[in-house]
Amino acid sequence: MQGENNGFGKGELIEILIAANLWEKFPEYDLQRAYRRLPVYDEKNIIKAEVDILLVNTEWAMAVDVKRQANAEDVKEHLERMERILKYLPGLLPADVKLLGALAGGIVTGEARAAACSRL
Repeated sequence: MQGENNGFGKGELIEILIAANLWEKFPEYDLQRAYRRLPVYDEKNIIKAEVDILLVNTEWAMAVDVKRQANAEDVKEHLERMERILKYLPGLLPADVKLLGALAGGIVTGEARAAACSRL
């Protein structure tokens, strides 16, 4: 039926499409499992961040933030979110797992690319 979205918003649809083949983009990390919409809690069980997609194996984990249209402000927010994830994620993963961060978007603006590259 035209106009029906089967319960998915555009953002969730983009998240599903990106998650489907995401680990293929990073073969050097051999990421094998994927989790979606993973809350990150502090010691008082308060949500401090949410990971849109978490790819993992026994050595690496990649927290991916997915946006419909990523801009420079999203890059800044992603970096702040990664700081919170680094602080509270150890309760979810073994201590020796190395954490990577990524920002993905249905559309990634030039300003978002420039902001991300300036942080490398």
